[in-house]
Amino acid sequence: MKMAEDNPIWEERRKWLGLKRKLESDMEGLERQESFLMQELDSIDDQVAYYGSLTREMKKTLDPPRLSHLLRSWRKA
Repeated sequence: MKMAEDNPIWEERRKWLGLKRKLESDMEGLERQESFLMQELDSIDDQVAYYGSLTREMKKTLDPPRLSHLLRSWRKA
Protein backbone atom coordinates (compact mmCIF):
# COMPACT_ATOMS: atom_id res chain seq x y z
CA MET A 1 0.00 0.00 0.00
CA LYS A 2 1.29 3.48 -0.93
CA MET A 3 1.86 6.04 1.81
CA ALA A 4 0.17 9.45 1.59
CA GLU A 5 3.55 11.18 1.13
CA ASP A 6 4.21 9.16 -2.02
CA ASN A 7 1.07 10.54 -3.60
CA PRO A 8 1.87 12.75 -6.64
CA ILE A 9 -0.37 15.47 -5.23
CA TRP A 10 1.82 15.72 -2.13
CA GLU A 11 4.93 15.85 -4.26
CA GLU A 12 3.42 18.65 -6.30
CA ARG A 13 2.43 20.47 -3.09
CA ARG A 14 5.99 20.19 -1.74
CA LYS A 15 7.34 21.53 -5.03
CA TRP A 16 5.03 24.58 -4.92
CA LEU A 17 5.76 25.25 -1.24
CA GLY A 18 9.49 25.23 -2.02
CA LEU A 19 8.90 27.66 -4.88
CA LYS A 20 6.80 29.86 -2.58
CA ARG A 21 9.59 29.98 0.02
CA LYS A 22 12.14 30.85 -2.66
CA LEU A 23 9.95 33.66 -4.02
CA GLU A 24 9.36 35.04 -0.52
CA SER A 25 13.11 35.03 0.11
CA ASP A 26 13.76 36.76 -3.22
CA MET A 27 11.12 39.39 -2.44
CA GLU A 28 12.73 40.13 0.94
CA GLY A 29 16.07 40.61 -0.80
CA LEU A 30 14.50 42.94 -3.37
CA GLU A 31 12.81 44.97 -0.64
CA ARG A 32 16.13 45.41 1.17
CA GLN A 33 17.80 46.41 -2.10
CA GLU A 34 15.00 48.89 -2.86
CA SER A 35 15.37 50.44 0.59
CA PHE A 36 19.13 50.81 0.08
CA LEU A 37 18.66 52.36 -3.37
CA MET A 38 16.06 54.82 -2.08
CA GLN A 39 18.52 55.94 0.62
CA GLU A 40 21.19 56.40 -2.05
CA LEU A 41 18.81 58.49 -4.18
CA ASP A 42 17.98 60.69 -1.18
CA SER A 43 21.70 61.21 -0.60
CA ILE A 44 22.23 62.12 -4.26
CA ASP A 45 19.31 64.57 -4.15
CA ASP A 46 20.88 66.24 -1.11
CA GLN A 47 24.24 66.50 -2.87
CA VAL A 48 22.69 67.96 -6.02
CA ALA A 49 20.83 70.58 -3.98
CA TYR A 50 23.99 71.46 -2.04
CA TYR A 51 26.20 71.81 -5.10
CA GLY A 52 23.48 73.69 -6.98
CA SER A 53 23.27 76.29 -4.25
CA LEU A 54 27.06 76.39 -3.93
CA THR A 55 27.54 77.18 -7.62
CA ARG A 56 24.89 79.92 -7.44
CA GLU A 57 26.71 81.49 -4.50
CA MET A 58 30.07 81.22 -6.26
CA LYS A 59 28.70 82.91 -9.35
CA LYS A 60 27.43 85.78 -7.23
CA THR A 61 30.80 86.32 -5.57
CA LEU A 62 33.02 85.67 -8.59
CA ASP A 63 30.94 87.41 -11.23
CA PRO A 64 28.94 90.28 -9.70
CA PRO A 65 26.37 91.84 -12.01
CA ARG A 66 27.71 94.59 -14.22
CA LEU A 67 25.93 97.78 -15.05
CA SER A 68 25.43 96.64 -18.66
CA HIS A 69 23.65 93.50 -17.44
CA LEU A 70 21.39 95.52 -15.21
CA LEU A 71 20.53 97.95 -17.99
CA ARG A 72 19.64 95.07 -20.34
CA SER A 73 17.44 93.43 -17.74
CA TRP A 74 15.59 96.74 -17.11
CA ARG A 75 15.13 97.22 -20.84
CA LYS A 76 13.47 93.80 -21.18
CA ALA A 77 11.01 94.53 -18.38
